[in-house]
Amino acid sequence: MAIEFALLSPVYISLLSGIMFFMYSTVQVANLDYVAYASATEIRKNTSVANSISDFKSQVVCLEASPMLDCDKIEVGVMSRPNVFGLQDWFGQSFIGQFCPGNAGEIVMVSVRYNLDGPLRKFYANASQTEDDNRFILSRYLVVREPTVVGEGINC
Repeated sequence: MAIEFALLSPVYISLLSGIMFFMYSTVQVANLDYVAYASATEIRKNTSVANSISDFKSQVVCLEASPMLDCDKIEVGVMSRPNVFGLQDWFGQSFIGQFCPGNAGEIVMVSVRYNLDGPLRKFYANASQTEDDNRFILSRYLVVREPTVVGEGINC
C-alpha cells in the first residue's frame, strides 16, 4: 500500500495543483471582466467625478476590484469616439493611461489590463504577451455615454 501511494501521490498532487491554478486564473479573468464592466457603467452613466486616469483608477476601478486582484498591477485606459466610423482604429491599439471619457452620445471604450507576475505567469492560457516577456490579462468594454444633466464630459 505504501509503494502505490508513493508512486501515485505525485501524479494526484500535480493534478490537483493544476486544477486549483486553472480555477484561480479563471476567477481572476472573471473578476477583471467585472471590473471593466463596472468601470464602463460608471462612464456610461457619468456617475464618476474623476478628472484624470489616476482619479478614475482610485475612485472606480480599485473599488470594484476583488481582493484577488492587486490594484497596483491594474492599468486603465478610457477613450471615446463621436460615432462608429472611428471604431476600427481601436483594433490592436493600446490606450492604457489615457483618459478621454467624451461627451453624451459618444462611444466610449474602457480598457483594463492586469499585469501578471510570478513563476506561474507563463501558464495563463488566456494571457497576452508583450515584447519584453511580460504577460497580462486584458478586458475591454464599449458603451454609449448617456445624456446627463450633470456635467458635460471631457472634449478630447
